[in-house]
Amino acid sequence: MEPRIEPQRAARDCGGNSCQRSTLQGTPANRIEIGHVQRIGSAIVGERNSNVGGIVPFAEPRDDRTVLFALAPHGAHDRAACDIDNRNKFHGTRSDMANSVFVYEYLSGGGLPDEQGADPAAQHLLAQGRSMRDAIVADLVQINEVEVTCATVGDDQPVVAPQLRYVAPERGQPARDFVRALARAHDLVWVVAPESDSVLATLAAAVPPEQWIGCERSTIALASSKSLTARHLAQSEIAATRPWRPGEKAVGERWVVKPDDGAGSCDTRVFASFEDAERELWRRIEHGRATVLEPWLEGAALSASILCGPVGAEVLAINHQHIDVDEHGQLSFRGVSIDVVDRVNPLGREVERIALQVARALPGLRGYVGCDLVASPQGPVVIEVNPRLTSAYVGLSQRLGRNLARDVLAIFQAAVAQHGNHASL
Repeated sequence: MEPRIEPQRAARDCGGNSCQRSTLQGTPANRIEIGHVQRIGSAIVGERNSNVGGIVPFAEPRDDRTVLFALAPHGAHDRAACDIDNRNKFHGTRSDMANSVFVYEYLSGGGLPDEQGADPAAQHLLAQGRSMRDAIVADLVQINEVEVTCATVGDDQPVVAPQLRYVAPERGQPARDFVRALARAHDLVWVVAPESDSVLATLAAAVPPEQWIGCERSTIALASSKSLTARHLAQSEIAATRPWRPGEKAVGERWVVKPDDGAGSCDTRVFASFEDAERELWRRIEHGRATVLEPWLEGAALSASILCGPVGAEVLAINHQHIDVDEHGQLSFRGVSIDVVDRVNPLGREVERIALQVARALPGLRGYVGCDLVASPQGPVVIEVNPRLTSAYVGLSQRLGRNLARDVLAIFQAAVAQHGNHASL
């Protein structure tokens, strides 16, 4: 069986939850420690279970089994989030402070509205968000020089480590204000959030650019629009999907309608005729929703995991996305098999070539990003660019035998150092 990440199963099994390259040295910990999370004031903190010790790695990947993210748990901290009003209060004096990173995943960090909590689609996205968040945290806590703060709500139970703390927003506190406040207490901020409704762009604007682990704001704005991205890539002579425009001849048997700023497969439908697809397009537009209509491409759904820096990019892995289409044409994301397309074969070489072209065409891409493609009969075609972490990150450090969080931090090291922060990794 191919190595595969299944967000829903991962959440269930885990309790609901080249650029500058450096490799983590030493022997990783070898078991999971489950802690207990409690709320103190406005913060959620974890208590260690004294019967179990150590920080746990993920399950060892094998070529014949499913790779599942094994959630580990938390370290304790005795201060409330309201105490984090500047960097000195949270970690002591700046001169004595280690490198600090605040990790905020939008849905698991309080961004999911209460009224959507029971929605199956929202729960599916929440499981994906948790798995990405905890994959980042698990990588970061293996770097001795880094202190980590992670946003969480409720009784969520992520990873345990001495240098790890958990905080929660005040009830009703806007995500932007929460992230802005925590940014003042940390050297760097690593956000995972959807592009839809400008969530990612809004959170990026709340953090000083020199502290932001992620793409430049202008690139987030461009990549958040599927139509603008497709047009930009086409101008760079990159094989990309071509949204239909009014007045153009409709060429194609099946058509797909999706949000222009959507994340994943949300609200994406396939139609057997152009007429039905066009009606759905105008229906959504009349309701004020920016929408894209484009030909449906037959072929395997792939994604490229790319590490982007200011002077170059590296394709880390080429992955197979598992996407279902139900009887009503609704698309559903069912997981991703990581690093399964060998780059020594023609398809792998072509996908890698296109992914590097995308990185050159969007020079503001930074850190870990994703590029979705379809292996069509005519060759790989770019569907969209995700200017943020994607589900394929989960388990990838273990698959590749390198700590990708360390590699990502190295990309931002120079920028942080220029602003007087401690970022020597």
